[in-house]
Amino acid sequence: MSTPARETILQTLQLKTGEPYRAPRAIAAPPAGRDAFDRMVRVDAGTYPIGTDDRTAAYDNERPRHPVTVNAFDIDAAPVTNAAYEQFIADGGYQQPELWSDDGRAWLADSSALAPKYWTASPDGWLTRTMDVVAPIGPDHPVCHVCYHEADAYARWAGKRLPTEQEWEIAASWDPTTASSQRFPWGDADPTALHANVDQRPASGSPPNRNGRSLHRGIRRPRAVSDSPGATQTRQRCTRTSISSSLAPHRLVRSSATYLRSDATE
Repeated sequence: MSTPARETILQTLQLKTGEPYRAPRAIAAPPAGRDAFDRMVRVDAGTYPIGTDDRTAAYDNERPRHPVTVNAFDIDAAPVTNAAYEQFIADGGYQQPELWSDDGRAWLADSSALAPKYWTASPDGWLTRTMDVVAPIGPDHPVCHVCYHEADAYARWAGKRLPTEQEWEIAASWDPTTASSQRFPWGDADPTALHANVDQRPASGSPPNRNGRSLHRGIRRPRAVSDSPGATQTRQRCTRTSISSSLAPHRLVRSSATYLRSDATE
């Protein structure tokens, strides 16, 4: 099944009512790799290939394969977690206008948002609705259901910024040991249930493992990078759906927020 079709099904499940959704052949997610959460990875300045010439597995805006030149940057090894985003909320991130762009402040005033979509405050902490089940947020799980403006504000609060699409694709696919691109963060082998939540088997998602990968829910989320001179960014329409928008302004890993530090140098 194609990724767009899978995402459409997941979005439909998110809107359903009635009995809770039970994932077929459900499995338990592997434990989180604690060493990945606070680690950043350096990507050296240089020219890298991005995109693809494969017309069978890509949209037209992902073709053709072409070189891009970037400055050096540091990028989070793992997606931004619910626990990290909760700190942003607790610190008054939604009430600090200096963290938000002009467009972000306008969106914030219009939406009256105080937390990610589907999050609800309770005496015992934050709850989130996933599919049709309400449960406490998983602190180590990648944060999702936030839009570009929320991700942008979080990155600024963290002293970083959102990566560009080019930076994110390079960081996700380039293997410096072989000087070549990989199909997936773990290499070219096809994914299994231990690599990605390809058929929603762990219905509640999962935290990143020691390499920063997660059994994501097929949802686009944010990461962060350290600022590079001359970098440009692409914005997405700021809807807070679980499929059509991302925490980051790039086509995200279907993992979470990564941010660049603002002190990266070549």
